[in-house]
Amino acid sequence: MFYLKMKRIMKKTLFSLAALIVMLFSSCSDNYYIEEIISEPISFTRYHTVQSEQWRLETQRNPDNSRFTYFYFDLAVPQLTDWVFDNGIMNCYLTNSSEVDHRSFVYPLPYDDFYMEDGTWMWTEQVTCEFSPRNVRFIVKYNNFNMSVAPLDYTFMIRLLW
Repeated sequence: MFYLKMKRIMKKTLFSLAALIVMLFSSCSDNYYIEEIISEPISFTRYHTVQSEQWRLETQRNPDNSRFTYFYFDLAVPQLTDWVFDNGIMNCYLTNSSEVDHRSFVYPLPYDDFYMEDGTWMWTEQVTCEFSPRNVRFIVKYNNFNMSVAPLDYTFMIRLLW
């Protein structure tokens, strides 16, 4: 007798639990996401080489009179629209060629390199970039702030995904 009573209670409990699960999942049928209409293509890749003579020197003073100096190059990228800037993914890489082969390299920015002179570590070079709508600014900084020599030629790969 006790067994039959427990069996009935278990059936009611399982039925109630199953009904609750169905109700919970059925109430989630509305999708609360913004559907974007995306036209092809959904990615963009561009290679650009900045020649040594194209680098510009930037010197700024901030309120505490410390100096910030770096080399920069601004590249117009019309594919970097306001929408892509706000919703997409933007990456830059330092590379040695515009074609991918087994000898090429691709380093994501920021990239740091260290230089030696006579077996002693002398300075560090940092290559980085900044994005703004329709523009990518490549930046080269030296930790010794020696701005008498412009950076070398660098080839960059810009990749946008949206």
